[in-house]
Amino acid sequence: MHSDSSSRITNISAEAWRRAKKRPWEWVLIVVLSTVWIFFVYQLGWPPADIGETLMAMFFPPLAGIMVFLSRIAGQVTGEFWRQFAARNGFSYAATYDITSESGVMFKQGGDRSAEHLVQGNFHNVSVKIFSYYFNINKGESSTNYFYTVFEFTLDGTFPHLYLDHLNNGYGLKTGERISLPSEFEKRFKLYAPRKYEIEALEIFTPDILAALLEDDFRHDVEIVDGELLIFRSQWINSTEELDGEFKEAFRIYERFAPVLNRVRFSEIGDYSPYLGGERRTSL
Repeated sequence: MHSDSSSRITNISAEAWRRAKKRPWEWVLIVVLSTVWIFFVYQLGWPPADIGETLMAMFFPPLAGIMVFLSRIAGQVTGEFWRQFAARNGFSYAATYDITSESGVMFKQGGDRSAEHLVQGNFHNVSVKIFSYYFNINKGESSTNYFYTVFEFTLDGTFPHLYLDHLNNGYGLKTGERISLPSEFEKRFKLYAPRKYEIEALEIFTPDILAALLEDDFRHDVEIVDGELLIFRSQWINSTEELDGEFKEAFRIYERFAPVLNRVRFSEIGDYSPYLGGERRTSL
């Protein structure tokens, strides 16, 4: 990967904090407004409630203001970070990405789904997309947020929709038919395929492939659908070292699958759809 200028951002959190410290007047404004607010609540006893609710009313708005201030700076830094990565590798960059064009089952989970910081281009003659992806799951009164960095590679073959779920990678996805794996792999992975495509799934996720993933201590989910290999890295990326390392690992995984997935031409089995859940791309 090519060198960059001295302004290169190597760590998003560190750079965001460095910039925040260089804006003293905004910190002064936050402190003054917070002090006035806390004094107002303390003096008037507003809202009339128990001590816990009063303390919440006193300190939550100031803390929320600080978080909004820091988040705004972090958002600017994150955009610059991904722009720099794109420039170093000759890729294009877009701040947002419409994932309705994506057919992966992970992009149909939960609600409030969004994607941003799309980087795309060609790497060693392979079409690549990298982007950040977010969704949440509501269960009753609780809500859980899930964040992923997605690496997507284009392939030439024709194959069924498959999903390899790493058991320690954030969201536990269940879809299609679960395929039995040897015991040493079942401890780490769950493999899903469309009904009646069990044999095809095991022709792709061979013992050699799974053993290589174990040997590499691979910790991500893998989805194969519509001529694409997608690798889901739980949590967003914060540093250049982390991003470069993850990109290299993702491309190494692509190279493990590519010899098979670029040449296979699986056909549909009778009336059985090659998509997880028996649904076609337009309704996934």
